[in-house]
Amino acid sequence: MKLQVQAALAALILGMCSTVVLADGEEGAKGDDGGYHHPGRDGCGTKCDGKIDIELFVEKHCDLDIDKSKIVMQKNLIGGKWSGQSGFDVRANAPYSLNITKPTTLDNEIDASQKIPVNVDTKLGLFNYTGAVLPYTSSTRTFTVKAETVSAVSDMAHWGTYKGTYKVAVAF
Repeated sequence: MKLQVQAALAALILGMCSTVVLADGEEGAKGDDGGYHHPGRDGCGTKCDGKIDIELFVEKHCDLDIDKSKIVMQKNLIGGKWSGQSGFDVRANAPYSLNITKPTTLDNEIDASQKIPVNVDTKLGLFNYTGAVLPYTSSTRTFTVKAETVSAVSDMAHWGTYKGTYKVAVAF
């Protein structure tokens, strides 16, 4: 009889333990949001389709290559004006415009009160660039920068080096 009591007790304890484990298993099946898994969440019945979006984001990027970092002006044989030019190339993967700051005078390094008026033009091909937004192209655009004194410079102008700074920035 003792053996039967032990077997009955073991069956009772084992039954209680398995009930607790099963109940915990059902709670675990609910997931983090407390709800049960719903098969066919993205498609069910006669309409069984879904989608997965795929994205790739490319940052805006530009390359600016300046041909010569200094324009050394030379006296023209006719008219007495001084001029010189440089240029730069721009490649960008988005529409852009150029923010250009150009000098209107060249200032003497020795005596800042001595100035020579200058015109500085930026051309894209044959046409002056005026700040317009340029559409996207995968090609390189070449700009020309030409500096020329407004009028002839006298041989008796104050001696020294006259300087100004041209700045360009690509703006998206």
